[in-house]
Amino acid sequence: MYIIAGEITGEQEQTLTKEITDFLGGLNVKIANNENVGKRKLAYPIARNTRGTYIMVQFEAEPDTLAEIDHKLRVTGGIIRHLVVKVDEFLPMLKEVEGIPAPVRKPYEKKPRTEKPKTQKPEVKIDLDKQIEQALEEDLSKQA
Repeated sequence: MYIIAGEITGEQEQTLTKEITDFLGGLNVKIANNENVGKRKLAYPIARNTRGTYIMVQFEAEPDTLAEIDHKLRVTGGIIRHLVVKVDEFLPMLKEVEGIPAPVRKPYEKKPRTEKPKTQKPEVKIDLDKQIEQALEEDLSKQA
């Protein structure tokens, strides 16, 4: 997965995606899926960009080529972040073969906030000036 800077236009974005795809093809990498996830707001600014286009590429490659892929994604202008992750494709298949359904994530449902009843705290009336006077008088009487 890599993120293209939000300031890059659609035509430049397609050119950049084609450049990465051609590079991967030149390394004899089998591309299973090349999906444009879309333009989204970033969680935090990256290189003064607040939006970016997410591109998800699923591929099969030899471990030796990963360093080259990582380097290409790092030095290519317009790509502000990238992440290469190893996916164990056999794990979900084994669960389905054994008859165990793969876990499905439910969408997050926002619960309405309930207001707590406000409790009245008892008012404490203290004559602070009077207590200070007493404390000072006690100190003066102890010193004498």
